[in-house]
Amino acid sequence: QPPTSLQHFDVWNFHVADNNAGTPSYFGKIPPQVVENLLWLYTEPGQIVFDPFAGGGTTIDVAKSMGRRIWSSDRKPSTPTLPIHEHDITTGWPEDAPKCPDFILLDPPYWIQASGRYSNDPEDLGNMSLDGFDNAWRTIIDSCYHHQKEGNYLSFIVSPAEDKENDRVVDLGFMMYQACVDAGYKPFRRIIVTYNTQQATGQQVVWAKENKKLLKLYRDLVVFKR
Repeated sequence: QPPTSLQHFDVWNFHVADNNAGTPSYFGKIPPQVVENLLWLYTEPGQIVFDPFAGGGTTIDVAKSMGRRIWSSDRKPSTPTLPIHEHDITTGWPEDAPKCPDFILLDPPYWIQASGRYSNDPEDLGNMSLDGFDNAWRTIIDSCYHHQKEGNYLSFIVSPAEDKENDRVVDLGFMMYQACVDAGYKPFRRIIVTYNTQQATGQQVVWAKENKKLLKLYRDLVVFKR
């Protein structure tokens, strides 16, 4: 049966993020409804899902509930109670991972927006320079491409990152999209995922008005086909 959160348009809006999958308090937790819709649209029961940014384990719980097989990893697994393997995907494909997953979901740190949130390690995607992030992302995508076959899907989710030090907003989605195309993936669908709640305080809204700035309210979700 389709999930109760099933979306019918290319703008996905969930009033709140469900707390029925993964660790609710985990920073950067992906809404389970996003994973539900991706797996309903682009996988079938029994197929293999690969998530190398497992975070709080949301993809694991959703995949199991929908009858999909799942292999997940993370640089710093959040909990020993979930089958999250310890691996840094920027160093290459995990040795024990499935050789050809049907669907790959990438929910990486949103560069500078996640600086210091997961670790203080300079090799963390949230702590790298923008060039370092781009190079690491391209390594990830090349590795994914060579471990999928024609007809398989890959998807990433990310939001623009505000680089306050240089007074600019970096549209990570465009940069990451280009890396996927350069690797050989074919763009299949671009979706806008709004944040579940207002991501700004009243003071921030006043600041944005006074300084002619725009506040972030969405994420890019892009699906590619091998």
